[in-house]
Amino acid sequence: MAPVPASPGAAPIRRDPSDLRDQVYLPSLRPLAPRTELPSCLSGGTLLPRDQQEAESCAGQALAALIDLQHQSAGAATARVSARMLYRMALVQDGSAGGGVASLRSVLKGFYHYGVCPESLWPDGSGSDALTAERAKAARGVTLGAYYRVLPGLNDWHAALTDVGALLVSAEIHEGWDCPFDPQKPRDRQGLIVPVRSGGTGHAFLVVGYTEAGFLVLNSWGAAWGGYDGRPGIALWPYEDWAETVMDAWVLRLGVPAPAAFAQARGLHGLGFDTGPLGASQAACHRLLGHFAHLDDGRHVDSGSYASSRASVEETARCLEARPRPVLLSVAGSLFGLQAGIAHEIRRRPTVEAVGLYPYTVFWCNDAFDSTSLVLDHLFEKAVQKVGPFDPTLDDTIERDTAPIGRAFWRDVKAAAWRAGSHRRDGREGDAAHLFDRLAATGAPLHLLTDGAGAILLGRYLRSLEEGALPPDEAARRQRLRERFFAATASLTLVTPPLTLAAFDEAFGPLIDHLPEGRATLWVPSRGLDAKLHVGAYARSILHLICHGFERGEEDGTDAPTRSFVGMPQHVTGLPGRLTPRLAKLAVCRIAQPDASRPRFTQADVSLSADCHRRTLDRIRAIEAQRQGGTDDGENHARAAAGDGGRSRNAS
Repeated sequence: MAPVPASPGAAPIRRDPSDLRDQVYLPSLRPLAPRTELPSCLSGGTLLPRDQQEAESCAGQALAALIDLQHQSAGAATARVSARMLYRMALVQDGSAGGGVASLRSVLKGFYHYGVCPESLWPDGSGSDALTAERAKAARGVTLGAYYRVLPGLNDWHAALTDVGALLVSAEIHEGWDCPFDPQKPRDRQGLIVPVRSGGTGHAFLVVGYTEAGFLVLNSWGAAWGGYDGRPGIALWPYEDWAETVMDAWVLRLGVPAPAAFAQARGLHGLGFDTGPLGASQAACHRLLGHFAHLDDGRHVDSGSYASSRASVEETARCLEARPRPVLLSVAGSLFGLQAGIAHEIRRRPTVEAVGLYPYTVFWCNDAFDSTSLVLDHLFEKAVQKVGPFDPTLDDTIERDTAPIGRAFWRDVKAAAWRAGSHRRDGREGDAAHLFDRLAATGAPLHLLTDGAGAILLGRYLRSLEEGALPPDEAARRQRLRERFFAATASLTLVTPPLTLAAFDEAFGPLIDHLPEGRATLWVPSRGLDAKLHVGAYARSILHLICHGFERGEEDGTDAPTRSFVGMPQHVTGLPGRLTPRLAKLAVCRIAQPDASRPRFTQADVSLSADCHRRTLDRIRAIEAQRQGGTDDGENHARAAAGDGGRSRNAS
């Protein structure tokens, strides 16, 4: 689950930073009344005002009150939601370690990505602020649907209040907000905010209606505050003061619990990818929570929309220990942006779970792709401008012109793999090494799947287990970790790994040699598919670009290109004929063209091959049947899943 930083002495809420992606609420032509009636749950006293007491959690309290208000207005018999969870998830968005929630947008983003659980599971003052599996699962039942910024105009606010009944608001408050309920005052003098010309402090609250004189505020300072028109927790905010002190306002509606539409979060985009249909700007994190780790530069990303931590890995491991099941442990490649990768895993999750597997994906270099792809796209365009789009030297020009940037990008990828996948003599493992060790320790069978550069990270981890020249105690510890990981590994599937045969043998040879026959598979493009692969204007595959551009001279220190990767087609690599003895059990399968009539394909067609995915799951299902007491051997299962009619283990 996501990590949550501490927040002692949190700062007041601030204005939302400018963001041109905000969607703005547009008032309708619906007639407006001179004043609105309060929602019945407020006028009848069934929805009591919240009390944040001394905590700087106003944004979470206000949003929680708004959710409760929408539930009660809809007649839903639901419990109060957790303001504490909303506040803590907003801190995750901000990456705050004591600075408080930055703005209303932060608390809305936290709600969008995580949902909110009942207050009974995460009350104010809770002794634990960890996002446990129980809290996360319950939070999927209350999610954010749509939300819009409301511009600071009277007509916009009046229309929004007429449409939906309440606004989430922030403003600079002052001494005039000190209006406790006073039984000595007449009813029409209770709960009036007095304008004060002085500096203010940012605060979040709800606006739940309006009158001829101002807006009606529902605060989170308990029932002893306010008392406007005899209603505890409510005060009148004069229009004069509103105009001087208002900061931000949002209107929202709740979503259907975990809607399937969130799976279509974003089309593939970036380097050489065709743009797909767009839906929501980001896939909600709760759609994959507990099923991914997000690393950047070799370390967990503990803030933002897709945060993870060692604590979240531990929570997943505890869930697997409590309910054992096989794990499809995927290590993503570097050629998808993070959001595209998350969206793909959300779409894939139901099919993986349908065969009895627990899907878990490690995203570890997708941020590097996001930051590099635009630069490479620009270099591609310059190469086209230099020689023309139809010049026969265009591909060679692109390889040469992108080599400096590409080489730096590829070295960063390898350095991140080294940091994340290495064990250390002091026992402070890299974050990916810790993850692999911990999942192996659950006793769950691990079906390993790497896509592209994911093989570099997993390979670094495996080499770390084999390192020599260690002190005796450390050597014994690594040996125990190796034995446990090898024993946990039920199968190994590698899709187009960008590794030379020597590097591949060094990293994966011991594990493949350990596995039973039929448990290790290498997927490579068919000759026909490879001939149609392109990356933007580059009419060759991305592996060819890496091999002949990004890794030029890496093998011998000269400017000669690296000859080939094992993930390239068989007519280039000569596999399986060149396999070393300890790779003899490796089955080599070809990824065919998904549609032979298409003139071009991208690496996405390789990585997202539906046929490859189906056959891989069929093979894993067969392996699990065998592992749990079936009679067929692994090689026969591999042949059947590959669909080659049993002719050879090198399926076409």
